[in-house]
Amino acid sequence: MWSTPKNGVIVSMKRKQGIAFLLAVLLLVLSACGGGANEPKSNSSSETGGSDSGSSASGSSAPEKVELRISWWGNAERAKLYDQILDMYESENPHVTTVREWTSFNDYWPKLATQVAGNNIPDIFSLHVLLYGGDYGSRNVLEPLQPYVDQGLINLDGWDPAVIDAGKLNGVLYALPKGVTSSALIFNTTMIKNLGLDLPEIGTLSEFKSYLQQLRDKMPADQYPIVDASFDDHYVESFVRSKGKSFLSSDGSGLGFAKEDLMEFWSIWEEFRQLGLTVPVGMTVENTGQPAENSLFVKQRVAIDMKPSNHGKIYSRNLPDVEINMLRTPSADNAVFEAARTCRRRPGSSATNRSTRKKRPN
Repeated sequence: MWSTPKNGVIVSMKRKQGIAFLLAVLLLVLSACGGGANEPKSNSSSETGGSDSGSSASGSSAPEKVELRISWWGNAERAKLYDQILDMYESENPHVTTVREWTSFNDYWPKLATQVAGNNIPDIFSLHVLLYGGDYGSRNVLEPLQPYVDQGLINLDGWDPAVIDAGKLNGVLYALPKGVTSSALIFNTTMIKNLGLDLPEIGTLSEFKSYLQQLRDKMPADQYPIVDASFDDHYVESFVRSKGKSFLSSDGSGLGFAKEDLMEFWSIWEEFRQLGLTVPVGMTVENTGQPAENSLFVKQRVAIDMKPSNHGKIYSRNLPDVEINMLRTPSADNAVFEAARTCRRRPGSSATNRSTRKKRPN
């Protein structure tokens, strides 16, 4: 099974040309790109055919022309950043052209499933390996990356072994993390202080409920203490881990927790709804899948969000006059070990598609 939950960059079996070096660029240059960017060259709705490459007409010594399709989920801000990285790569490797496809998180998965079913999978694509790694890993569409590491084409020196292991399925390296983040509670501290309260000491969910009730008593009717995270797999996982269990079984063939655990988790959030501690169901449905800049947190309809910690930076850019803080998520009331009460580290990763096997371009 996948060793830990994460998001990844995957390489499909469809194309091996240029992928190893491009992965290194995607992963290592990312931290060097920032600030203003031109309008993205990425196509948020493009659907291309296969990634066939043509031979160079300039002689046998010239690199073979290569076209690589790359897909990910995210917003326009992420697309601009990825475009900067890919533009840098193309400028140093003019024989390689990258075709870029991105959509929202919710739209990404049915599109990827359709592409796989039609044998039209991108060459390099992002994958949420906790939710979909076992499925795609069993279809023989992912390219193992260890040979590229062994040849020195991908340099993992200095990487935390736990982060590398996060991209392995049954001991085989298929994905490399794009970054490492933590599940967190994100607080609009300015709003909370204006209500006369301080940030809480995070302990159990029952203790956290008492704090949310204090917020509810002081908030206007059109604002809510916290978003509804009852449907988020990451917080189900955090909850069951605090009970000494896991999201998946050791062999990845089923769930690692009992239905009673899920019933307990959902019952807690149903109580939150009944008490007005979280947003109504209709509001949750309406705002699910919205980009971070249009979230209930940025609209200041909630005081607390539950998101990966990298959202704190996004929220800060959209709320420059608001103080924002982050704390770990609360544990189950019957947590069985203290370590489970800390924030879970969750890498993000990438993958490559596995079909044509050709030599790497010069």
